[in-house]
Amino acid sequence: QLAQIAADNGFGVIPGLDNTKIDAKRSATGDSSDNDMDSVALKFDYLLGDFTVTAITGYLSYDYDETCDCDFTGAELYSVRSQEEYEQWSPELRIVSPVGEVFEYIAGVYWQTSDLDFKDSFTTGTDSMLPFAVPPIASSAVDTLSANRNFEQDSDLYSVFAQGTFHLADTLRLTVGARYSYEEKDGSRDLIFVDSETGVPSGPADQAVIRAVFVGENHSLSDSRDEDKVAPLAILEWDASDEIMAYVSATQGFKSGGYDARSNLSTTPSTDVFGQTAVGTFEFDDEQATSYEIGSKMTFMDGRAELNTA
Repeated sequence: QLAQIAADNGFGVIPGLDNTKIDAKRSATGDSSDNDMDSVALKFDYLLGDFTVTAITGYLSYDYDETCDCDFTGAELYSVRSQEEYEQWSPELRIVSPVGEVFEYIAGVYWQTSDLDFKDSFTTGTDSMLPFAVPPIASSAVDTLSANRNFEQDSDLYSVFAQGTFHLADTLRLTVGARYSYEEKDGSRDLIFVDSETGVPSGPADQAVIRAVFVGENHSLSDSRDEDKVAPLAILEWDASDEIMAYVSATQGFKSGGYDARSNLSTTPSTDVFGQTAVGTFEFDDEQATSYEIGSKMTFMDGRAELNTA
């Protein structure tokens, strides 16, 4: 269809438009990606008698600037430029008890703060075929169109953790532990459709067409969330012999919720000019997982062979 549209509207023969074979290949009019990342970690160990006190500070930052011919054809339809910057600090302080005791443990505190800034811009230029590829009612609305998005998310995480191992017998060990985490997040997302040449926001009539063609609309959202979770752990290990160790474990974990940078609609349901109703997303909830495991670790032939089962 694009090849025919190009021929009918004076764009000539565009390489790749007549390739309808599923061959994992695509055409493009130009892509670029410029990425930078910095990562630094400092670790200090201090022997306090038979105890070990460890302080760790981590720093991570990255930024990228990308241009994508995201219609994935050799035709000039639209391009997307995206930029992202991220920065994170994460200090930790922990203490480890002496080894070889009936009860051994590790405990500590952790803090992490991060800032994420993301923006992208969807743009159709004056030489775009897109106005010819959409219904006539939409052609003027998508001509020299730009959709500019800005997203920010800030997070602060605080946690304390402890884990201890009880040597119940020479061949039997019980390990229990838990991590308590509290996190605060602030997020905001703005999306506005404008004329890419003049910078003037699209009018109400064009907005209705844009809503139907791109399932997107002007919106501005912001919110804050906080959550706290406990992630417990329990492991029982038994040395059946010098070559066989059997174990059973139960753990819980979670991934915190946050905010969606990429949705094109607001969180209020809206209906387009064709009568189709849709709603966007912004906040998403946390994820939790519970894991149970039973298994063994074995060696044979004086250590020349190993077999682990789970």
